[in-house]
Amino acid sequence: MECATLKDFGSMSTKEILEANAKGQTMTISMDKQYRTRCGFEVRIYAVDSGGLYPIHGAYLFDGVWVACTWEKEGGCLGSSPLDLIEVKPRIQREYWVNVFKNHLEGWKEKETADRRRHNRIACVKITVDCEEGEGEEL
Repeated sequence: MECATLKDFGSMSTKEILEANAKGQTMTISMDKQYRTRCGFEVRIYAVDSGGLYPIHGAYLFDGVWVACTWEKEGGCLGSSPLDLIEVKPRIQREYWVNVFKNHLEGWKEKETADRRRHNRIACVKITVDCEEGEGEEL
């Protein structure tokens, strides 16, 4: 099973995880959020309150087959593993029309609106935004 690195798939860097753990903060697994494994497999969560060392019950999709798995309350699988849970943030997908001027840009949801604001524009470009919620907001 080939897995990507935390850098490729993690919503938090290793440094951020270590800092959060040092401060006593932990990720809380919730039934109303989406997850994948650290190595990118799709995950279904069935229960988050099963008790014991591995109270999170669910499965991950491997080669078209759902494989049953349990996780620690913070989402770890056997300590640190490619099967650790990583929260999947909602994706933002939108299209805009951008008027390009000599010294600035203006973005509009409809081309008709961009065309009404065309005075002195150099170009009108359609762009598609496709990113995870919060992307680029790191301080």
